[in-house]
Amino acid sequence: MATGDNTEPPRHRSALSSLAPMSFSTLTLWRALHNFGNDMLLELGLYPGQELILMQLYDQDGQTQTDLQQAIRLDHSTISRSIRRMEQAGLLTRRPADHDKRAMNVYVTDKGLALRPGIIELWSTVEAAMADALTDGQLADYTDFATRLEQSLVAARNRRKQSVNDLNVEARLS
Repeated sequence: MATGDNTEPPRHRSALSSLAPMSFSTLTLWRALHNFGNDMLLELGLYPGQELILMQLYDQDGQTQTDLQQAIRLDHSTISRSIRRMEQAGLLTRRPADHDKRAMNVYVTDKGLALRPGIIELWSTVEAAMADALTDGQLADYTDFATRLEQSLVAARNRRKQSVNDLNVEARLS
């Protein structure tokens, strides 16, 4: 295997793996998933995250950028930049919304629609590679655990943000 391209599994565990084993395991899993998926995205001429925008629009074309941002959970600047790049590549078009001329509806072009089979194959390939490592029962448990962990992290982040906001308010008042 090549060295330096992050395709090899780690040969040793860092201090992080002892300090935060769940976080370290999740991070290494994410890296493997990202690298595997990213290779296939680049073959399609897409950058990470662009397939998520296309998939949302395949389900419901003509969504606003705000709707896409909320569905994919990306910040405003990231979604705007991605949509602009995809529009320049001929994958999407934007038009003012009928209900609010300030809002922009995003539509998939024929060129964007042509990528649908490749995107479906990409996600099916990633899913199959991951599922091969698990039994049916483990797969069901994994998706349940992942959902619960996500919810826990979102709640912890929100609590931390609120705590920081509260401290900032107290500091301004004193």
